[in-house]
Amino acid sequence: MKRIGIAGDWHHNLNWAVQSIGRFKDAGISAVYHVGDFGLYSHSSGQKYLDEVNDACASSSITLFITPGNHEDYDLISSVPISEDGIQWVRPNVGLLPRGYRWELDGRSFVSLGGAASITFTSQTAGVDWWPEEQITFEDVYQVSAGGTADVMITHEAPNGIENVRQAKSRSGGEWLEVELYYAYESQKKMTMAVEAVEPKVLFHGHYHCGYEENVLFSNLEGEGFTCRVVGMNMDSQNRNLGIFTPATYDFEWLK
Repeated sequence: MKRIGIAGDWHHNLNWAVQSIGRFKDAGISAVYHVGDFGLYSHSSGQKYLDEVNDACASSSITLFITPGNHEDYDLISSVPISEDGIQWVRPNVGLLPRGYRWELDGRSFVSLGGAASITFTSQTAGVDWWPEEQITFEDVYQVSAGGTADVMITHEAPNGIENVRQAKSRSGGEWLEVELYYAYESQKKMTMAVEAVEPKVLFHGHYHCGYEENVLFSNLEGEGFTCRVVGMNMDSQNRNLGIFTPATYDFEWLK
């Protein structure tokens, strides 16, 4: 049975990224799926980061697939053409998964839906350290929904109704402006709509910097309940940033 790597936010942390790739290699993993806030930037430091991550992947015989998060340069993302296989290859061993991209592994269907809201966007500068394209759109939701159900979702944002996410948000503190709270609310709302349409059995996400596993009850578009095992990935340099998933059995384990 095939096993794949799952990685949480790396935030342009080169040392952690290279170390993580090495750990996946040691575990016998050849494909890693990253849940976003990888650290995609067009400036020279960002290009060096991409080059060195790609080199680490190539030397480890690993292909890294990224579901983009909110802390990414969406001007860079939009400049990368979509190849015939539907992937945006930003480097030979590093591919970006467009919103709504679908694939299969060991008989399980997957769908990627990137994007999330930066709650601090009002203090950031568009096109410099914040890109409005980070936000999930209704068009994204429609595209994902039109593709039908899938066994596994890989996202950056989390849907509503998750106790671990609620606790993480309460710990983050901060006195947010009403417009910031609404912006973040819209992101989770749209992700929830997508989840209700896709009815995944397992969902992996990042964004909230908390590593956990939680069984969550949702309602599909017909109002029928279904349970999804939601796995939140922690951030770089923290425990529970890396894990291994076996699609055929839905087994998941944290990479210690």
